[in-house]
Amino acid sequence: MAKIFIPNNLTKPQLDAFRSIEVELNKLSSNVTTGDGAPTVVSNLQDGAFYYDYTNLNLYVFRESDNSWKDSTAAIADNIYTSGTTEIDGAKVAAGTITANKITIAENIAFTGSTSGLIFGKTSLADTTAGSFYGKSLDAAGNAISGFNISSATSGIYADSSGIMALNNVRLYTGSAGTPLLLLNPGTYATSIASATTVISVTIVGAGAGNQNNMAYNSGTQGNNLGSSGQGSWIEFYSGPVVSGSVTGSLLNISGTTRFIAAGGAASTSYTRGSTSAVTGPAGQASSQANSAGAGLGPTESGNTTAIAGHGFRGGGGGGGGGQADTYPLKNTAVTNIAAAGATISQQFTVPTNTQSVKAFVGTGGSGGAGGNITYTYLQGPEQNVITGASYSVRGGNGGNGYISIADPNSGGIEVDLVALVNRVTQLETNH
Repeated sequence: MAKIFIPNNLTKPQLDAFRSIEVELNKLSSNVTTGDGAPTVVSNLQDGAFYYDYTNLNLYVFRESDNSWKDSTAAIADNIYTSGTTEIDGAKVAAGTITANKITIAENIAFTGSTSGLIFGKTSLADTTAGSFYGKSLDAAGNAISGFNISSATSGIYADSSGIMALNNVRLYTGSAGTPLLLLNPGTYATSIASATTVISVTIVGAGAGNQNNMAYNSGTQGNNLGSSGQGSWIEFYSGPVVSGSVTGSLLNISGTTRFIAAGGAASTSYTRGSTSAVTGPAGQASSQANSAGAGLGPTESGNTTAIAGHGFRGGGGGGGGGQADTYPLKNTAVTNIAAAGATISQQFTVPTNTQSVKAFVGTGGSGGAGGNITYTYLQGPEQNVITGASYSVRGGNGGNGYISIADPNSGGIEVDLVALVNRVTQLETNH
C-alpha cells in the first residue's frame, strides 16, 4: 500500500487533493509487483499488470493474449516508429487489415498473392458486380493473369495480360480534352459526359429556311412556290449513361428548363417579285457560322430549268434566283425574299447534378420552292386571248442544316465508331 506524507497545515481543498493522489497510487500499486530477476507466470494475473525487476532495472508488462510477460524496454526499442520521424518500419508490422483515411506512397506496391489488387466493389477480374478491379487473378484454367475490369450494369471495359480486351457498350472519344464534339448532320444524338465535368461549352444553331423559286413576270400567282421553314436544334441533359446509342435515366433541368432549343429560320409567307433585269438573286441570311448564307443565282443561270440557287450551310438561309432578261414572255423576275437563318445559342452550361449524358437534335434545313419548266396562262392583246406560257423557273436554295458543338473540358470530342471501322475494314477486305 502506498504511503505519502501529508503536511498538517493544509486547507481542506489541498487535503482533498492529496487524498485523491493517495487513492490513485494505491490503485496502481495493487497492479504492480516487484522482485529480484525476471517474473514468472502465475495464476490470476490481469492483462496489463506490471512487474519491476529492481536488480536488472527492467519493467515487464503481462499480456493475457499469449499468457506471457513482455520486457517493455525491449518492446520500446523494437518500436515500429523511427525515432524523430513519421516513418514506420514495415518489417515490424504484421496485420491482417490496416484501416486508414490517408496513405501516401512514394514507390511501388507489391501484390504477391495470386488473387490480389486494388478493388472497388469487385473481388476478382471475372467479378461481374458493378465496380472496378486492378490486379491479379486466376483464369478458368488456374493460370495467373493481370488486368483490370471496370463495369456497371450496362457497360464496361475489360483487359488482361492474356491478350483479351472487351468493350461492352462503350463510346470511345479521342482528341485533346476540350476538343469539341461537332454534330453536323440532321438527326438525334446521344453523347456521354465525363463524371468530373461540371461545365460544358455548347453552341446550338437552328436550321435555316429555304427560299422561293423565281417565275415569269406575267405568270400571276401561278407557279409561285415558297420555301419551307428550318427545324430547331436542341439539347437535353439526362441522369443515365448512353446505352446502345440512346440516353437513359431521368430528364434533368436547369432552373426549370429541360430543353434548350435554337429555333429554325421561319419561311416567308408571301411570294415576292423583283426586277426583270439581269440581276443576281439574293443570298440567304447568314447564321452565326462563317460562310453559312446560301448564294443567290446570277442572271445567266436564272432561266435554266435545272438550276438551283445556293443552299445554306450550318443554319444559313437558302439563296434565291435572279432576274432573267430574256425576250417576252420568258422574262423571269428576281426573287426579293431573304430566307431566314436559324437562331443560335452559344454559352457555357453548368450541367445539372448527376448528369451522365446529353441528348441532342440537329434540325433539317427548309426546302427551297420547286422550280423547273412551269406552264401558266396569261391574257394577251386587246382581245385578251388566253395564252399558255412556260417559265424556266429556278428552284430556291435549301436552308442550311442545324449545327451543334459540345466541348467537355474533361473529354476529347472526336468519337470513334469502332463498329463502323470494323464494317469498313470488312468491306475493304471483300473488295480485294
